[in-house]
Amino acid sequence: SVYSTQISVGGKPIGQIETKAPQRAQLSKDEQALIDAVAVRVALAVDNARLFQQTQMALGESQRLYEMARTVSSAAELNIEAVYALITEQLSYYENLDSLAILLADPFPSHLAPNVVVAHLWSRIGSISAWEAGQRVPLLQQGLSAQFELAPRSPMLIQAHELGDLEGSDQILAYLLRTLNAETLYLMPLVTGAKWFGVLVCSSQTPRAFTENYMSFASAVGDQLAIAVENRRLLEEVQKEARRALALADAGQLASRISADFESDVNRLFRAVSDPGDFDRWWFGVLDTDGQSLRQVAALSPQESGDTPFMPQRMNLKRDRNAITESVLIRQVVLVNERVHPTFGKLSAQEHIVYGKHLAVPVMTSNEVVIGA
Repeated sequence: SVYSTQISVGGKPIGQIETKAPQRAQLSKDEQALIDAVAVRVALAVDNARLFQQTQMALGESQRLYEMARTVSSAAELNIEAVYALITEQLSYYENLDSLAILLADPFPSHLAPNVVVAHLWSRIGSISAWEAGQRVPLLQQGLSAQFELAPRSPMLIQAHELGDLEGSDQILAYLLRTLNAETLYLMPLVTGAKWFGVLVCSSQTPRAFTENYMSFASAVGDQLAIAVENRRLLEEVQKEARRALALADAGQLASRISADFESDVNRLFRAVSDPGDFDRWWFGVLDTDGQSLRQVAALSPQESGDTPFMPQRMNLKRDRNAITESVLIRQVVLVNERVHPTFGKLSAQEHIVYGKHLAVPVMTSNEVVIGA
């Protein structure tokens, strides 16, 4: 006869022991009890082996997180690409991970930003053809920001087999799966405080690829990445402010030395502050004696093509309605970030090319008489 008993771990069968008795013989109850006891011991050994493996994996993940935290703590001095490389190294140990992308919100850290920039890409099996490093992906247009509207901080697990009719939000998720040629995606928002810096995307061509343990580890890695991005941006802001302060000091000295060669000296003054101020063009004009027109004294435009219009050399305060003339008329700073302005209406396509996003400031004497802009 044949006697069989299951090997179970945690109430779940993982195997079976079968014992065949000699011909025409029956196993006694004692022999059956012995086989049952062997099955229990085998199950205990298997369970211990699994626990040991899980412990080793947890220790390995803890060590990787510790190393990453040490690196991130000094990320301000590091090239951010080194942090991206470390993130990739820590996450790619998992064989089911086929590709990884780091998407950063642009131009401001929020899930409502109009774009995300593809800051970093990695693939185990070749390039991700749908995206390129440095590419801007329209976050709002693709509907991705809506995915994070209700819970901007919550990770998202996307399984291709769970998507429905590919309409509405499912259509956006299907776009992500197609972009990364994936069956499984895990999206981790990069959040610190009130700032949403972007998303860390892990993808796999394997259905149900990511375990709970791996997703927990990946989320912890995402938290470290968010800290690194914030540290780097804080450092860049400090450096930018320092450059601006130095440029203002230089500008003060240059302004005090403006001489009879007025146009050259003013151009030199603007060049000193344009780079620290992130300006790529400027225009400065003074009022004519009749007080009705501005005459260009100094200007720089980034356009080099002869077919591209430049800023005009003269502006009439009544006929030429723009930010520069408006600032003179109202004696206040005028800021233009969009093509439509509430005071002087919509910029033409040509004006939008000429001016871009711009700031117009009236130039006034100590007794508040406007002399230019």
